[in-house]
Amino acid sequence: MFYEAEDVIREIRNPISYGCEGKTRKRAENEVQAESQLLDQAYVVFERYQKRKKLFAELRSIKYRFMAAFGIQAGEPFTELDRILGKIFSSARMLGTHYWQRQGRVTMSEEAFQKHLDEMYKHEAVFWWTGDEEDRIDSRMRNVINQVEKVTKITVEKSSVMSVRLPNPLKKR
Repeated sequence: MFYEAEDVIREIRNPISYGCEGKTRKRAENEVQAESQLLDQAYVVFERYQKRKKLFAELRSIKYRFMAAFGIQAGEPFTELDRILGKIFSSARMLGTHYWQRQGRVTMSEEAFQKHLDEMYKHEAVFWWTGDEEDRIDSRMRNVINQVEKVTKITVEKSSVMSVRLPNPLKKR
């Protein structure tokens, strides 16, 4: 399920968007079309998440059983996955309501504009998946998977050894 979550997070962050995406967002009464387009663009990650939220709900539901089986520290990958999703959602909100909205509409000094761009690019790096090896969200998800693999490795290996040694009672002799 963590491997699937990694793929789903890439889907959620995919920079390719279709014209119909983001349109389920509830609009404010006084929104102008240009504002709606930017807010809809940021809302795409929320819509994509909603389509795949069952996976994340299932992961959350097994967290405590996983901890009971492997120890309290085994809950960390689940917590980190929630942090990653929170970071993506937070960046989406910031981009839609702050950075993209202010771009070209608010007068800023050169220094303030550069700071604005730098912070906007940081949020965009979270919001969009580029497939780059240095993608921070991908790196964090790889770390989550490594943690899960490390915790479960011994059990999986023991299970494999046990299944090889034990005769299958359903097998005809």
